[in-house]
Amino acid sequence: MGLFRIFAYVFVPFFAGTLAEAGTKPPEKILGLVEIPKVFGEVDRSGPPGQTQPKKVGILRLQAEPDKNSKVVTQLSKPDEIESREHGYDESSAVVYARNGGWYLIKTKTSKGWLAPEAAGRFHSYEKLLKDDGYLNKNWDGRLYSSPGATKHSDQLTLKDEDQGDYAAWMLARSSVRILSKKKVAEELWVEVQLFQGGCGDPEVLGKKGWVPAYNKSGTENLWFHSRGC
Repeated sequence: MGLFRIFAYVFVPFFAGTLAEAGTKPPEKILGLVEIPKVFGEVDRSGPPGQTQPKKVGILRLQAEPDKNSKVVTQLSKPDEIESREHGYDESSAVVYARNGGWYLIKTKTSKGWLAPEAAGRFHSYEKLLKDDGYLNKNWDGRLYSSPGATKHSDQLTLKDEDQGDYAAWMLARSSVRILSKKKVAEELWVEVQLFQGGCGDPEVLGKKGWVPAYNKSGTENLWFHSRGC
């Protein structure tokens, strides 16, 4: 057996397998938001909007694995050190990228780690946050599909030339939409939306309806909700 044949027999499958593994690594997606009372504060469900800040902010420890015996990767106590978004009016939560047995993978400005169950509050899934009025963000490619899971160009809705003026105005108005329904196709979330003309909650609707994947190919979310109402 020649040297080249030996190399091809031994090393090519190895490199192919390595590349295949690298290519199939799932994208990092936002799964939802988790409240952290000791850092962001408590919410009085019967009181006014917003969180009551804790009198003394506790030290939050993030660990390398979802295991209480794993290494502590970072310690923090300031809300602005955590990647966060609002889940309600003036109510902040940490962005969650993975879940495991009550543990939540979150990010800070310099690292990421697992939040222990005892430090976590209420979890708000991305799917459940998408309701009522929302908006398509800059990650969206501008395509609406006639059905969830559609991939062919023929399934893509297009705007007529005479619609372009209204469409351009709509795009400038933060891409406001009414969220009509949601459906999972092959474990991927799709959202049915209707475009609004003007700003958030404008009663005049363009009449364009269609489906968009909740995430783009890189795993980034295509749309979000109005945490402070619309």
